[in-house]
Amino acid sequence: MGINSKMVADSFHMPVVNNGLSGFLGLQFIIDDVEPYINKGDVVVLMSEYTAYENTPDNEFTGHEELLPVLFSILPAEKKYVNSDQWLQLSKFLPHYTFSKIKQVFYNPPDGMYNKNAFNNYGDFTAHWGQANMIVKPQEQCKGDEEVQPDLIPFLKSFQKYISDKGARLYILPPPLQATSFTNQAFIIDKISIAFKKAGLPLIAKPIEYKMDDQYFFDYCYHLDKKGVEMHTERIIRDLAKVIKKN
Repeated sequence: MGINSKMVADSFHMPVVNNGLSGFLGLQFIIDDVEPYINKGDVVVLMSEYTAYENTPDNEFTGHEELLPVLFSILPAEKKYVNSDQWLQLSKFLPHYTFSKIKQVFYNPPDGMYNKNAFNNYGDFTAHWGQANMIVKPQEQCKGDEEVQPDLIPFLKSFQKYISDKGARLYILPPPLQATSFTNQAFIIDKISIAFKKAGLPLIAKPIEYKMDDQYFFDYCYHLDKKGVEMHTERIIRDLAKVIKKN
């Protein structure tokens, strides 16, 4: 809900696939799932929400309950990408998942905006374009003890090597974040940025450059409205142009 892929494709004359999915599937799964499709000459842009990089109880790095229907009903072959630590995390959600399955609720949500028809051919979520923005609650102020997910840096370094071995390139961009939430979360955002730099990961823009006014967010502090999407995409194009032209 943050990119106009056609703008990117038109700017670089390259096909674009937006693989942005629910953070609760887990960054590990999303990356492992896309790896087989990376080919020589590709440009891979990682732009996850900061919650995927932080060590939190929800654990958007390992995965949450939303991953279970993918593994058991939608794409069961994808179980091969799930390691023992991920299964341990997911096991906490199995009772609720099983109950929901029995009640036939989990797979039959009420008709609404969040469904497969909300995406365009690039993978952009566009169903909310033109709708009035909701009141978006900012993220809470950091307490000062937040930590980067301990497995994050080794995992991303391995992903970086995989991409390089394929003859492709990896670039990391900050996600768009509501200004109030950015201020509240500055402590952990700084920690994440420093961790990336120390590890030599290709973070090609400063997080503060992707802080955006609260007025451009639709229903969540990372979900942009149409105007916000266009502004954010222009920033993406600007920063990618600097590195793509050098290679």
